[in-house]
Amino acid sequence: KQREASEPRIAHPKLPSISDRPERINERSERGHWEMDLVVGKEGKGPVLLTLTERVTRQELIFKLPNKKAATVCSVFDRLEKTMPTFKEKFKSLTTDNGPEFLVLEKLQESIHGGKWFDVWYCHSYAAWEKGSNENHNRKIRRWFPKGTDFSKVTEKQVAAVQNWMNNYPRRILNWATPNEMTA
Repeated sequence: KQREASEPRIAHPKLPSISDRPERINERSERGHWEMDLVVGKEGKGPVLLTLTERVTRQELIFKLPNKKAATVCSVFDRLEKTMPTFKEKFKSLTTDNGPEFLVLEKLQESIHGGKWFDVWYCHSYAAWEKGSNENHNRKIRRWFPKGTDFSKVTEKQVAAVQNWMNNYPRRILNWATPNEMTA
């Protein structure tokens, strides 16, 4: 059964709550903790952008996905684990919302080699500020892809250009360094 737009999101008490997230993650003192969300396009259908924001460096990763299915989201992490030698060090936790595409906790955490990748923490319903860095970045992404954008007409090259711009944009919170400088 698909959720109607007017139905409220439900906090899932069986999933790990952001309230239980370790203090070291909240303090942003350790790299490898990410916030995740989707930027949806025209009428909430078709291709979407999966956005990942690292909490310390503000590094942004943007992936164009053909849909917002949970299996499609999980496939991004499968691909990253296959292609990124430092995957285990780079990804220690994810904080996300209660969107249905993110509620497959075991699948999100499952390594292609067996075992668990990382911890996943879920924000409270209607509390977007609990993953504020990612929400801020999504607003920046909307400068290029306003609400109503048909992502089927957006190329991977355009998405990469926005990611590159964001990772080379100096930030006051980083003492005017860029995310790329922080990750170097």
